[in-house]
Amino acid sequence: MLEEILAPVKAIDEIVERQYAKVRGYLDEKNINVCYIALPLNFIFLATPPLSENFSLRMFEGAYAGLDIVVNLEGLYKKEDKVSDGPSVARLSNGNSRITNALRLPVFLTGAALTAFGTYQLVDSYVSSQNSDNHEWLRNVGIGFAWLCQASSVYLKNSDPKVLDKKPMWKNALEKVVGFYESAKPQPAMVPAPGQGPNMRLIE
Repeated sequence: MLEEILAPVKAIDEIVERQYAKVRGYLDEKNINVCYIALPLNFIFLATPPLSENFSLRMFEGAYAGLDIVVNLEGLYKKEDKVSDGPSVARLSNGNSRITNALRLPVFLTGAALTAFGTYQLVDSYVSSQNSDNHEWLRNVGIGFAWLCQASSVYLKNSDPKVLDKKPMWKNALEKVVGFYESAKPQPAMVPAPGQGPNMRLIE
């Protein structure tokens, strides 16, 4: 039951991961340690204003970035900087990576939503309302971009390029739905034709 509920979430997460896996594959081909890219993304996140003045949320932001910074710093001093059998260099046998990876999609979606909302505010202020004095859009775009940076740090370390060789989860789900629909369609039955003895004909 729980797996069925989480299936759409996993499908969205996989779609995002596949995009980062393309970048990760390029970095691996160039022998670039992904942590050199990921660590500055942490500092962009920490350098922006908090999403809210709520103390608990501010603590979450700091703790989340802090856990990921530890993973990135450790990754800089590890020779095993490529994905091997598992889906991440960031595993590092470290609980920090498991925590940050589990929350990567909500962080990514928060950043995407804020960036989109800020862009809408920009268009509304300068195009629709002609109110150029409203700069709230700048804050939302900035914070949204920072959250996307933080999510990118986690996704880059945990996106296995091998995932690109697998069929996407959404495609598997679509094939199952199509297969179920095809199997549920009524099939024509063979019945004897009236007055024709053993001759058979199809009826719908």
